[in-house]
Amino acid sequence: MQRRLSMSMEDLPTAEILDKFGSDPRNPSFHRSQNLKYDNGEMYIRDNPPIVDHYPKPHSFIPGCKKGELLHELDADVGGRQLHFTVYAQDRGNDGLGLDRTAQRVRLLRLFYHLDSDSVSLYEPPQDNSGCMQGRIFRNQHVPRPSRVGTPSLHWSELRLGVDVDLFGTKYRLARCDNYTRRFLEGHGIAVGDDEEIPEDPWLVSRRRTEAAPQPEAQKSFVNQPTLLFFRLAWLDQATEFYRSRQRRLFKMTVFCGDHTVCLHEETEGFEGQLFLRRIRLPKVITHDGVLRHYRSWDFRPGIWIDVFARNMFVVGCASEETRRYIEQQFGGESADVEIDWKQLSDGPPPVDYVFTPAKITFLCDMENPPPILSGIKFILVFDMNKRTVDVSECSKYRKWSVGRHFLAAVETTLGENQFHVGACISLFRWRFKLIEAELRTAEYLKFRRGREDGR
Repeated sequence: MQRRLSMSMEDLPTAEILDKFGSDPRNPSFHRSQNLKYDNGEMYIRDNPPIVDHYPKPHSFIPGCKKGELLHELDADVGGRQLHFTVYAQDRGNDGLGLDRTAQRVRLLRLFYHLDSDSVSLYEPPQDNSGCMQGRIFRNQHVPRPSRVGTPSLHWSELRLGVDVDLFGTKYRLARCDNYTRRFLEGHGIAVGDDEEIPEDPWLVSRRRTEAAPQPEAQKSFVNQPTLLFFRLAWLDQATEFYRSRQRRLFKMTVFCGDHTVCLHEETEGFEGQLFLRRIRLPKVITHDGVLRHYRSWDFRPGIWIDVFARNMFVVGCASEETRRYIEQQFGGESADVEIDWKQLSDGPPPVDYVFTPAKITFLCDMENPPPILSGIKFILVFDMNKRTVDVSECSKYRKWSVGRHFLAAVETTLGENQFHVGACISLFRWRFKLIEAELRTAEYLKFRRGREDGR
């Protein structure tokens, strides 16, 4: 400290030196700004760097890099030269990417050959939606030649456009190079060749946003389905204790196209506006494969029958002008409205066309002249069409069509399927059962069978 305080005036920098250097030249690290930065292990130039005479070579910068201009470490340290190539590799590492296994991924990379050390660096620039590890592959490595004939490692004299180079077991295609590399190789008598077109990566192509097909002018007003659809339904109610005859009832059905739910409000005289069915997904009749499906918004149109919880209702027409225009566009003008035919409602929906005969038919039955211990018990009778056997079980008191304890099991019989219908009496041993009701799918099949017999 004593020595530093006793510094003479001759040791201090003059005003001319300070104007030229901006700081004390004897302490060059004092207030020197850092012009470089590291990002993911790579060195980049900071934004708006000062002009420095130490980096005059234009080939030492890579334009268009999202992180800033990439500065080669070799140029920054010793001012050496390097060759720059744009290469690509094709591999089959796409088994988990949803592509065809025969398709090849194309990876775009940048190869640097350092002339002072005859080493190679490989770098993969970032690409959106690539799904691959990107960045530095290796740095300043001597790449051994596969044949090991002549020079043991890769030399710059072997690099030219349009050839494949083997870098640690992976082949890379040299497609492009910068102007400095081209001038350097041509100056040493090497025919560099023309730039090649780099193929597109099929994975990146599949990730691009596809353009929608153009819609005709007539369909542009209804490209999407309306939010709500309104229909009118007709139902011929069965005679009950409230009214002795069959009641004609009308409903307004609202279809919510977003989640395919429906709700029904009654329009029958005297019951206008009452909620008949709250908003719910409407189940279809269980199909022959036993799968429960639901109605969708595009299933509804005038002139069809729908099942509303075992109630066969007929879609009469549209209840709004927007629904009418939509139906006319989708199904034609004749499908917009249908006249109510009460005789058609009385007959019910047409029978289902059965291609294959069902394996079993099920009935609800009563025992005639039962013993006191079996009085008041209802039974479920199942006839196997293939094995010609009959099973009789007790019916649950709380859940209809739920099978309880077995009464008769696998009884072989000579009866045919035509002898099983509502109202028939079936004798099994000393017991006699009267069929009083058919299960839903069995009733559909019996209706189809009657229609087929009438057609004959």
